[in-house]
Parts: sequence; C-alpha cells; structure tokens
Amino acid sequence: MKLGVLTHGFPTDQNPIAANFLEPFLEEISKQGHSVWVITPRMGKQKPLPQSYPIEAFDWRGGEKLLGQLKLWNPVDLLSLLKFLRAQKETLMRLNSEVGFDHVLAVWMIPNALAARSLKRKRGVEYSTWSLGTDINRFAANPIGRPLLKGLMKEASHIFANSHNLCSKIASLSGKTVELLPTYRPLEEPDPQLIPKLDSSAFNFLCVARLEPVKGPDVLVEAFINLLSVFSEDKKVHLHILGDGTMRKGLEIRVKEAGVASQVHFYGMVPPERVAGFLRVADCLVLPSRNESMPVSFWEAQAAGVPVIGTDVGDLGWAIKEFGQGIVIQSEDVEGLVAAMKRAVKEGKNILEPNPKAIPPYPKRSAHIFLKAIEDDE
Repeated sequence: MKLGVLTHGFPTDQNPIAANFLEPFLEEISKQGHSVWVITPRMGKQKPLPQSYPIEAFDWRGGEKLLGQLKLWNPVDLLSLLKFLRAQKETLMRLNSEVGFDHVLAVWMIPNALAARSLKRKRGVEYSTWSLGTDINRFAANPIGRPLLKGLMKEASHIFANSHNLCSKIASLSGKTVELLPTYRPLEEPDPQLIPKLDSSAFNFLCVARLEPVKGPDVLVEAFINLLSVFSEDKKVHLHILGDGTMRKGLEIRVKEAGVASQVHFYGMVPPERVAGFLRVADCLVLPSRNESMPVSFWEAQAAGVPVIGTDVGDLGWAIKEFGQGIVIQSEDVEGLVAAMKRAVKEGKNILEPNPKAIPPYPKRSAHIFLKAIEDDE
C-alpha cells in the first residue's frame, strides 16, 4: 500500500515533541512493507527530523507559528490558513500524480481531511481520519465547524480516535462506527549525560505539556504555590516544566511574583530522550489538563514507573485507574490538586497500584489496527 499522511504537526529539530507519536506508528507501517509519505507544513527554518520514509514539507505564510495559534479574526492569520489549505492540497495532488496513493490518512480531521476529501472527489482515493481531541473539542460545538466535521466524517472510509471518550463523542456526532487507534510513544533509553541532576533530597514534580490553556499549566502553578505553604523549610519540593507555549511568559512572571522562582524550573521544548531522562529521576508526573484525549506522556510515565496525578478528562482518568498509576483529580480544581500533590510527597511511589493485566497500546498494535481496517476494505 502507498499511504499519504497529512498532518500539520511533525517532529522537527527545534520542536521534537510535535506529534511525535507518528514516528513509531509510521515506522511500524513501513516495517510491514508499506510505503509512507508524510505531508506537513514547513515550520520556518526548522527541519523535520529525518525518517526512513519521505517527508514533503510545503511552504505557507505561517512560518514557525503552530496552526492552533492562528486567530481567524486576524486577517494575517486568516491568509496564512488559506495559504496552508491551498499549499497542502496542491502538494497532495502533485504527490498523488507522481506515486499514486492507495489511501490517505488525515491526522486531525480539521484541517487535514479537507485536502484528503478533495483528492477522493477528484481521483477516487479513499481517506481515513484520526482525531486526537483538539479538532473535535474545538469545532464540534461551532456552528460552522460542526457541519464541516460531519461532512468530512461522512465521506471518510474509516474514522479513528485515540481515546474511548473521543470515540463516543465522534460516534454521536457522525452516526458512524469509530475505531480506537491509540497514540503511544515508547520511552526512550536516555544517554546518561541527558539525565538531569535533580536535587535528590527534594521531591521533584514533573509536567510535560504545551503551555496553553487547554493543558492547565496555570492551574498547576497556582496549586504548586499553595502547596509550598504547607511544607516547612526542611521539606524541599520542586516543579520541573517541559514544554513551551503562549502562557510561558505569564507563568514565569507569576512564580517570580510569588517568590518561588527558585523551585519552579522552565526548560522549554526538549527532545524525547531528554523527557525520558527527566522521567528517570522525577518523583511524580502532573497532567492538569482542562481538556484532553489521551496524552502520550502518560504512557511514558507508565513505562518509567512514575506516579501520575491527572485530571478526569478524556481517557486520562480511566488510564490512571486502569493501570493503577496514581491519583485522579477534577479539572481546574486547585485545592484538589494541592491535596493530591501533598499526598504524593508524603507517600511517594506508594500511590502506585500496578495492574499487571493492563496492556499499553504499543505502536505495533496501533499499526495493526489501522492496517487491518484498511486491508479489510480491499
């Protein structure tokens, strides 16, 4: 099979965590004898991380701006989006003329399924969609986005989603069967030099997330500030935040104003092997999302045996309970998060209750699910 993959996010040398679950998933598909082409926007001077399959990066007006950061009421951003849609469609059509795709996978239904649908209408190439939360959560209640989603779903040969919760949402919206296709990234084996030397006498919380409102980093920072007030000086607690986004500057100002800048550490974007290094020495991962499907960082923490405090959104709460991985809290509950973090400091890994019967969704399993669905149509 010749598979075209449309995505507006792909790992680069400067942003190695962007849709990094695609790397192992597509590698498994390649290993099974299928040909893969990734079509993604060129992010300014950033270079897509090299893979065993070709990556076609097209030019657009947005530079290094993430697609989710575009404001449609801003004429400049609107032009960037229109340029994106046009360039993506032209690139897909050109590549299809050169290689002849058997199938197209649109990762995130909006905007990527728009080009896939155009190809189907003009050349009869079937497409599938893979929703990861933001596309559905952002557009399902929108008077323009909702009918657009329904139209894209109607013409898709398969609809995939990366969590049980999201599958149910899409099934209700589309009236079609939605197949679970998990996102998973194996935990990297870090170079010893990449393992940070954290204060072993302190309790070290870790957060791996985009610093955007949907991920709730502001809730975490407020909870951590409140947490510090319940410990005496001899009980050191630190918070390490991996990731970047529009909220970073405001969060850094907030911790300085609160006088806790020496205990809250911002690292920006880091490569997967660096994340793995932090997980080797962190005491607890905190995922305070307001909205979520199923974060890849949960599976990395599960593989590392690190406790997780996470909100009951998407499949995150279910996964924490299913794997006995830690504590589930409610979204935007600062007091609840403080209580959970306080318990984690006191009990450490005793909050883990591992379930040996729970099996992580390895990339090989996800590739098998996808390929079986497509091959059954043939």
